[in-house]
Parts: sequence; C-alpha cells; structure tokens
Amino acid sequence: MSSPTPSQPPRSEDRGVDHETRSATALAHLILNGALVVLFAFLFVQAGALPSSMWEPLGAGSFPRLILLVLILINLGIMAQEWRRYRAATSASPGLARRWLWCHRLALGVLALFALYIVGVPLLGFRLASLLFLALAQLGVISR
Repeated sequence: MSSPTPSQPPRSEDRGVDHETRSATALAHLILNGALVVLFAFLFVQAGALPSSMWEPLGAGSFPRLILLVLILINLGIMAQEWRRYRAATSASPGLARRWLWCHRLALGVLALFALYIVGVPLLGFRLASLLFLALAQLGVISR
C-alpha cells in the first residue's frame, strides 16, 4: 500500500495500525457498505410504493428515493475505494478475527442484549424488558 500524498492525509484508522489489520479493516468496510447498499436498495423499492397525492406532482416517494439513491452511490464509491485498499494490503494472520471479537466483546454483547430486548418487549412488556435490559447491561459493564 502506498503512503498517502501530502494532499491526502492518512485515515484515522490507518494511524498506528499494523499492516495485517488493514486487510481485515478493508474487508469489514466492504461487507458493511455492501449490506448498506442492499438495505438502501430495498428501501428505495419500498419508497416507490408510498401513496401519491394530487398535490405532489412527483409523488411522496420521490424525495426519499432521491436520498436513498445518493446513499447507494456513496456506499458504492466507498466499496470501490476499500476494494483497492483490500487488494493492496497484505493478508491477515491467523487468529485476527478471534482477537478482534475479544477486543469488541462489550459492544457486541450490548448489541446482542439489545436484540434480546427488542424481542422481549412484546413478550414481557416494556417495563420488565427495560428493567432486565438495564440490569444485564450494567452487569456486563461492571464485569468487564
């Protein structure tokens, strides 16, 4: 990977990062932005089904579709940039994913707990599900 030119400062995640994690970071960005493209494309199609009004000549879905199209194009541009970085980076060492998961265990745990909270609200009710979520989140933070 070439060093950045003076007009292009290094990205914040490139500072202090070893070469083996650059490939993994670029791959993670590719996956995330690809998922966002799929999500935005789905929402683009759904926005076309918004009811139209006789007062709006373009329809109710025209502005959301325009914004979603811009978001899709931005994410495709990011994916093209990250693909070049992924191809230029060296391959990651074995065990990098396990180390990454261990370093981010708190964030991933809270995310999993939040998913359980979303499922638990209809089953347990808002109050009990919220109480359990907050108590378990605090226990997770304290035990770290």
